[in-house]
Amino acid sequence: MCYHARVKLIAFARVVTFCLAASSSASPSPSPSPSPPSPPAPDAEWWRGDVFYEIYPRAFADSNGDGVGDLRGIAQHLDDLKALGVDDLWLTPINPSPSEHGYDVTDYEDVAQDLGGLAALDELVKAAHARHMRIVIDFVLNHSSVKHPWFTAHPEYYVWRDKPDDRFRRPWDNANVWHRAPTTTTSTTTTPASDRVYLGLFWSGMPDLNLANEDVVKAMEHALLFWRKRGVDGFRIDAARYLVEGEDGTMADTKATHELLARIRRDVDAVPPANGASPALFIGEIWTDDATIASYAADVDLAFSFGIAKGIVDSLADNSRSPLVEALQSAEAAFAVGSPLVGDARSSARDVSFQAPFLTNHDMPRIARVLAGSPGSPSDAAVDVSKTAATSAHVLDAKLRLAAATLMALPGTPFLYYAEEVGMAGAAPRNAHDDASQRTHLEWRDVAAERADPHSLWSAYRELLALRHGPAREVLARGALERLHVDGGGRGAFAMARSAKPDQARVVFVANFADAPAVFDVDAVVGRGLAPVLCASPVAVISVEKEKLHATLPAFGFAFVELE
Repeated sequence: MCYHARVKLIAFARVVTFCLAASSSASPSPSPSPSPPSPPAPDAEWWRGDVFYEIYPRAFADSNGDGVGDLRGIAQHLDDLKALGVDDLWLTPINPSPSEHGYDVTDYEDVAQDLGGLAALDELVKAAHARHMRIVIDFVLNHSSVKHPWFTAHPEYYVWRDKPDDRFRRPWDNANVWHRAPTTTTSTTTTPASDRVYLGLFWSGMPDLNLANEDVVKAMEHALLFWRKRGVDGFRIDAARYLVEGEDGTMADTKATHELLARIRRDVDAVPPANGASPALFIGEIWTDDATIASYAADVDLAFSFGIAKGIVDSLADNSRSPLVEALQSAEAAFAVGSPLVGDARSSARDVSFQAPFLTNHDMPRIARVLAGSPGSPSDAAVDVSKTAATSAHVLDAKLRLAAATLMALPGTPFLYYAEEVGMAGAAPRNAHDDASQRTHLEWRDVAAERADPHSLWSAYRELLALRHGPAREVLARGALERLHVDGGGRGAFAMARSAKPDQARVVFVANFADAPAVFDVDAVVGRGLAPVLCASPVAVISVEKEKLHATLPAFGFAFVELE
């Protein structure tokens, strides 16, 4: 929530509005509800300035009491998401699938019945559009389920060899990627196991599609347009690095993969939107280094910022700005003017807004669990939680607020993972591959309690999203990022400036990633005018001394300051 506090500016004080960043004993003034985002402008890049919310549908909201979340449950809570400040939704796979996670698809042109079927999707899309919200769905282009009818009816839709070709190995762990087809039995026939092997990058249950086959590409484009005709606004392309393999065994980032993504995007864009859909958004899951991510800038519209996500979490776990600074340096180098790895469409301009920053997603331990230092976290977590001391509830709360503030200070299109706004930690993972622990059910009574509490994490998220949608919207969404030198403050002191145009005000974000108060100066000339604090921790003090910005921040505190 927001409350009024006094901030020292030069030799006098001024009343400004703060965002709550940690629990406070001060009596806050009533908090006005933030204005809802404006209706979408007819912009081909409508996502610029928006905030997305990732939903795992089976765990979000159950509309019929069968114990499984569904699409009608999501529709019932759209107003709750609007109240938080969310603009658009990304739904993880909704297609029929033998797995709960849904990434092994058996029908690309249908919705799983336990989620409500096609009718429920149509209702959700209509309800979302009525609220000026867009719907993006996961599209699993790289592979299908081994139980997809294509696997037996159209073996040419997959990649086969007479024997394993050891040049093809899984990039991240050098594991085998070749599998033998199992014996299959129906009511009338039995198909014996084949001596041939098929390619399955992730596991035997998800055979890679042969996207060098034109018939497969046409089938997938048909599926994409099927969803566009139903009003879907965009697609998150799963495993986008791995679509087309090279003949030499190259599994990732081939020229053919880039060409395929660009072609699909072009072909889908050539068909006018229907059923209230906006111009199509393509988001790439390109989980790798920033330089390689940047090479996809001409092929997709957004790419998730995995390095920056890790940098934020690591900085909060280590009580140091260094991991975030290193992540930002990497992104800056990747998106620098003239970078040879940036696609032709963006090679002449620095465009860090191509990134989609986030904290964690459905494939990662939840940030609340990682920062709490909970025992039993898998060894391949976003950070080494074995080195993170158990954290008190108060400190964890402050860290989660700083994580949210840092996310909202970054360029690009931010994504929240469902229930991050209420600090949900998920379940303790049973092993390193227990993704279900990140996808536990959201308790709506907890959300109601958080919404009723003006000091809650939910309320802090609401105010940060309101900041993102306010007068600073253009600067925060599209503006350049400049890391600023800080003098003093210890290992946690951090500052960066966001600016859109030379004649516009800048927004400076200052933060303290350490577990002790920090006092530091920021190398940002502010002139002799006032420096309005847009949002800050409740005991933060921002002053202007000798035309320089001076910050006094509590442990894990922050402030957004506007500089003319």
